[in-house]
Amino acid sequence: MQVDVELPVREDVPAAEQGGLRRALAASGRRGRRSALNGGGVNAGLPCCPGAEVCGLWEPTGLRDARFGARRAELLPVGTLAAWPADGVEGEHGEAGVRAVLPGTGGRGGQAEAARFVEVTRGADPTAPVPTCPEWTLPTLTEHLGRAHRWAATIVSRRAQSLVRFRDTPDRDMPDRADDREAWLLAGASRLAQAVREAGPGLPVWSWAGEQTAGFWVRRMAHETVMHRADAEITVGRTVQMAADMAADGICEWLEIIPYALDDADLAALADLPGHGESLHFHAADDGLGEAGEWLVRLTPSGVVWQPGHGKADAAVRAAAAELLLLLLRRIPADDPRIEVLGDSKLLDHWLEHTRF
Repeated sequence: MQVDVELPVREDVPAAEQGGLRRALAASGRRGRRSALNGGGVNAGLPCCPGAEVCGLWEPTGLRDARFGARRAELLPVGTLAAWPADGVEGEHGEAGVRAVLPGTGGRGGQAEAARFVEVTRGADPTAPVPTCPEWTLPTLTEHLGRAHRWAATIVSRRAQSLVRFRDTPDRDMPDRADDREAWLLAGASRLAQAVREAGPGLPVWSWAGEQTAGFWVRRMAHETVMHRADAEITVGRTVQMAADMAADGICEWLEIIPYALDDADLAALADLPGHGESLHFHAADDGLGEAGEWLVRLTPSGVVWQPGHGKADAAVRAAAAELLLLLLRRIPADDPRIEVLGDSKLLDHWLEHTRF
């Protein structure tokens, strides 16, 4: 049974402690839909986003499971992620040590990806189900992205030091007409880029992660848009196109999140992920990535540890970076012919089964 639940908000929590993913979930008033892809139950969230809570936004439609309960209001610090600048910004905020563009995006980051999403979905059947997002359609994806971009832009533009409730996000209602929906989506991505241009990527703002900067939101929303654009491409029968360096950074971001998600008792799928030293090596075969396209992951009794680079492992998984990311986020199965698995294939199955969140 599913019912709407309004989760309690801990207004007494100091702003400095409000970096938690759980607080973001509770206070934003977001709602999600159960998903066969993500296993349903207490792990139901964004059907097409394994790691949905990382998106910073629950979906605008559907019902949420009452079993989420009050613990969604508690705090969970998330690992530090690299700070990224606004789309294509060099200017006064192109400070040393911070890249001026996201990798593999032609210099425009999330704005370029939003434009590609619009191009992919234009003219497509709005009622067609999204295979990687049970119960969703292409307009659902559009609404999710447009709202996510606006929420992130609001946090940055307000220089927020604590959570901005999702209901306080301006212009969050998607228009009904297809042409208007396209313009609405592009405007949201542009709004985020402009907010970070004005603030600078290093400006401290609230996030649910350890990296509490304006630049964090550019990176997070760029990867969010890339993956949902991939969902749209799958829906319309296109081959997913993704730059290798962008996909590799998406894998890094995903691995950065998992150890912190393990601390949450509500994420039942992760309960059996820790192990006794078992290891996986993920290897992106793209030319030019080098060790930036390799990750060694070890399951320990206390959780998951990982490091970039090469190493022997119980299971080795090799594919192009884009296919590896699609695998890790369960857009394609482990037996896809583009995925090469050497060693203990059951260990990979275990990893995928227990990173459903």
